[in-house]
Amino acid sequence: MAKLTLFYKGRSVDSYPLTKKYTSIGRRKDCDIIIDSSALADKQAVITQLNDSFQIIGFNPTKPLIINHERKDNHTLTHGDVLQLGPYSLTYTESTPSLDFIDQPVDLPPPPPKSNDKLAELVGSLDVLPQSCLQIINGEHLGKTIPLQRSLLRLGLSGEQCAVIAHRSDGYYLTHLEGDGSPLVNGEEIADRSVMLSDGNIIQIGDIQMRFYEETKQTAAI
Repeated sequence: MAKLTLFYKGRSVDSYPLTKKYTSIGRRKDCDIIIDSSALADKQAVITQLNDSFQIIGFNPTKPLIINHERKDNHTLTHGDVLQLGPYSLTYTESTPSLDFIDQPVDLPPPPPKSNDKLAELVGSLDVLPQSCLQIINGEHLGKTIPLQRSLLRLGLSGEQCAVIAHRSDGYYLTHLEGDGSPLVNGEEIADRSVMLSDGNIIQIGDIQMRFYEETKQTAAI
């Protein structure tokens, strides 16, 4: 299902499935997507469903549409398009394969010996957890926030890639466990390394992208 996800200064606020023939965007209370910001006109734009596609049309030339950093009067939306609205933005997404987030013990097939060694090393270095999280920034679950509340978080695409985020005394580390191709951090493959994550890092596993947010407040690990 196609949808728009509203962000404010990079943090998700709400999502809007595009289930109607027409979806209006603006400051007016009768708009389908209401955004109370001076960056928008009372009626900023309307999205029209045309068969299997969606077209957005702007209404106010003094507050033009800025899509993917370009000024446009109208535009046929494609997966990942971003409409910038001052401090707000709307991201258009279509359904994509989802990522499994498993933050508790599960029964898994035995991984290769090399992966076992990595996992044992990670488990042996666990520590208390800061209040950090991952936020999905594309795909079907765009905007979903995954708190890092456990010492280990397994990230896996069924039958494809599998990685783990582990907390050590000095921070969070991402390690590739199994599957073809390794995860990316800021566009670079991590290969066989355990990579320490920094606030704002973009993690990609398969086609799914996540942003890592790090907080400094400490809490006990569960």
